[in-house]
Amino acid sequence: MHLQPLLPSRWAALAAATFLLAACGGGGDDGGAPAAPASLAIGYGAHAFKFTWSASPGATSYRLLEDASGSSGFVEVASGLTGTSTTHEVGALLHERVNARYAVQACMG
Repeated sequence: MHLQPLLPSRWAALAAATFLLAACGGGGDDGGAPAAPASLAIGYGAHAFKFTWSASPGATSYRLLEDASGSSGFVEVASGLTGTSTTHEVGALLHERVNARYAVQACMG
């Protein structure tokens, strides 16, 4: 699959899509969660997004959440990610998913 960086001239097709960074609960001794990743870059192909984020101190894994319609609520689409990138196949042309929202969560435990 060929993924391209998200260029400003191509952003219009994805302008309504929302990408969030967050932290999820963890199993650490202090009961806290790691900080949310500090940055997120997004690439795309015809039917996929590639998410790349900065490592979050204290995180042992990451998970990707998707709200496909932008109003149905988030569901987990990938978990246990130990690296700082993942590709998510959406099964539709990306311009058909302009209301979609995504969140990358840093997790521990």
